[in-house]
Amino acid sequence: MTDAATFLVVNISGQHVGLRTDWVSEVLPAQPVTPVAGASKGIAGIMVLRGRLLAVINLAHCFQATETAVQTLSANIYVNSAMNVIVTQEGRLYSLEVDAVGTVCEMPDDLCSPLPATLQPQLQALVPTVCRLPAHTVMLLDMPKLLAGFGP
Repeated sequence: MTDAATFLVVNISGQHVGLRTDWVSEVLPAQPVTPVAGASKGIAGIMVLRGRLLAVINLAHCFQATETAVQTLSANIYVNSAMNVIVTQEGRLYSLEVDAVGTVCEMPDDLCSPLPATLQPQLQALVPTVCRLPAHTVMLLDMPKLLAGFGP
């Protein structure tokens, strides 16, 4: 990360998660998803976007959340709910299911640190860094590591 990278903050099961904006292609309202028999548990199914089939990744499952948290945030950073964030990795498009989409924030390096060892072990591989902003803490998702488990 440079001195201040830019992230789209999303909500996943009540947790603030940052997605680097250079990975994000677009944000859409919740789209119809077709389940795929035999798909890994993190895949919610597939969706069609302008004639292309995209794997839809259920981030709540990847974070091993047991249920979607319903939350009112005093910071009011969430402006929509039930969204699909379309991301690009190595020329492939994927759709990430998120509970809500917030704002775009710069995450200065001096506010970021490694994920505390006391947090959920399953997050260690997906979230190497957290950024402590004045209003909340944002977990910065490692998109290549997440998508490595879903690629061809």
